This record gives sequence, structure tokens and C-alpha cells, in this order.
Amino acid sequence: MKKLQFKRIGILIGFTLLVSIGVQIYRNISQFKQIETQLTKDIQVSLDNALEAYFADLAKTDVVTFTDGKPLQLDFTVSDSVKADSLNDSFFIV
Repeated sequence: MKKLQFKRIGILIGFTLLVSIGVQIYRNISQFKQIETQLTKDIQVSLDNALEAYFADLAKTDVVTFTDGKPLQLDFTVSDSVKADSLNDSFFIV
């Protein structure tokens, strides 16, 4: 009778060990997947921030100017033909 009880206790301990090892393996796999997903997200955010900073710095330094140092003189005079046409033909008919 005692041999049967010791055998049952041994089987119960072995079953408990197998179940606990199985649960630990399952938890480790699920945590690994979760950490892997978080790491992928963190790397993507870091890459996005680095690219944004790089192009922002590049935009600050790559300013091209088309000036030669001379002051710009604009001529806003109206030609004689436009003056004559505007006096003869009124836009608003009265």
C-alpha cells in the first residue's frame, strides 16, 4: 500500500513540475513576443525622429540665395499706351 502512495506522490510531483515548466515556457514566449513588438516600435520611432532631425538640420543649412549684393530697383511706371487706353475706354459704363 505504501508503495502505491509513494508512486502516486511521485507522479503528482512530476505532473506538477511538467505543468509549471510548461506555464513558464508559455509565459516566456508570450513576453518575448511582447518585448519584440515593443522593441520594433521603439526602433521605428527612433528612426523617424532621427530622420526628422536630420532633414530639419539639412533644411537649415541648405539655404540658397540668389542675390548679388546690389539693391533691387523695381520699375512700376505705366506705359503710355495703357494710359491712353484707360482714359478713352472707361471700365464702368456710365
